[in-house]
Amino acid sequence: MNYSNAIEFIYGLQKFGLKLGLERITKIAHLLGNPQEHFHSIHIAGTNGKGSVSAMISFILIEAGFKTGLYTSPHLVSFTERIRIDNKAITEQEIITLTIKLKTLLQEALIDSTTFFEFVTALCFDYFKTNKVNCAVIETGLGGRLDATNILRPKVSVITKIGIDHAEYLGNTITKIASEKAGIIKEKIPVIVSKQEFPVIKILREKAQKENAPIYIYEDDFTAILRESTIKGIRLDFKGPINLDNVYVPLCGRHQLENSSTAIMAAFEYLRDKFEKDKIAHFISSGLSKVTWEGRLQFISYNPPLLIDGAHNPQASQTLSEFIKNHLLEKSPDREVFFLIAIMSDKDIKGILSPLLPQSTWTVFTKVGYNRSAQPEELSSVASSLGFNNHETAVNVSEALSKICLKAGYCISDYKKAMVNIQDSVLKVNEPVLIVTGSFYLIGEVLELLGKEAILRDLREDFSISEANKK
Repeated sequence: MNYSNAIEFIYGLQKFGLKLGLERITKIAHLLGNPQEHFHSIHIAGTNGKGSVSAMISFILIEAGFKTGLYTSPHLVSFTERIRIDNKAITEQEIITLTIKLKTLLQEALIDSTTFFEFVTALCFDYFKTNKVNCAVIETGLGGRLDATNILRPKVSVITKIGIDHAEYLGNTITKIASEKAGIIKEKIPVIVSKQEFPVIKILREKAQKENAPIYIYEDDFTAILRESTIKGIRLDFKGPINLDNVYVPLCGRHQLENSSTAIMAAFEYLRDKFEKDKIAHFISSGLSKVTWEGRLQFISYNPPLLIDGAHNPQASQTLSEFIKNHLLEKSPDREVFFLIAIMSDKDIKGILSPLLPQSTWTVFTKVGYNRSAQPEELSSVASSLGFNNHETAVNVSEALSKICLKAGYCISDYKKAMVNIQDSVLKVNEPVLIVTGSFYLIGEVLELLGKEAILRDLREDFSISEANKK
């Protein structure tokens, strides 16, 4: 088996759909010797911010000297991005070895119909065990209560901002979704909660009380003050069981204030019985200053400016809109903003587009290379129904990138050259900005076109729920 064979096998498991439940993953983990019991874990659920929070926590733990695993999804370009130790991605050879091992075990045990996410989660846990990870930061795939990662018995649970997404699987109200996310709250395990709407807080408090789990909620038990927000990151003061001043986080957007605070509180909760407060303060400040997280309000080029953001629900789209207003247009009101957008057909297309189109000089709608992507004509129709006609369509991402670059007055080669010297660049006043958004898969394809190596680019996750789980 080579790497291509391994990845093709893993993605072939999508034919079994998305089967929510813990019975299969429990059996699979048992076959592997319950690897999730061989390392500490911090378990993270939420609609928005869980990737950023996961990355922040992992960088803090690395700084504290722990061998730290990180499991996230989806990836942007390469499947190996999903599974990391000390911020280094799993190798292709390790994917091959672990795939052969797990595939063989499943065949011998006559366990079939294993889903894509169950297989990858089990592979990840086995990888962390084999490599003797001290602590792993584990992000849920979908929901929480019945997510394959929920076989963990974590040291800390974290719930980031909850909004409406994957409604067909988790429920079409924020309270139904909150109930699913609350499923990661375990008996006597502390839970850290980002800023939430009141009905969500009520549900999470009730679940924590039922499980006798200490709960720490943003603005009630810890908070932060924003000192500065620029296109390079934020500075903040943290107030809680530990106080920190002038903490720098090189991730863009004022919303990172809440994400950073949640990460700080979660890391502190894990470290509090292991180090003195002054050491913990150092680990947090130093770790956060080094954090990286691709695809979230990230400038990959400054001259000319190119911003990528994986906003794929209305809440995230509103965050992007606020960033544009506060950082791109506030001091440069005449700046032109060009959008390249693709959105999955199962998303709230109108809700995603509504905050962005008022800021658009011109938008090109396109689709990515697999069947979940909405047709460009559908996106264009929704934009027109909202009263905006400054847009066009493209049949694929390559054509779309060429079209939007032409509108912005640049060549694709200009962005490629700028990406090489990004650390030395600054954003010029009133210079047109190109923004790629609506889907992480779109970002992945754009990055490939700009020079990142594609690894089996046509293999994409397909969140289709099985008939047995539509009940």
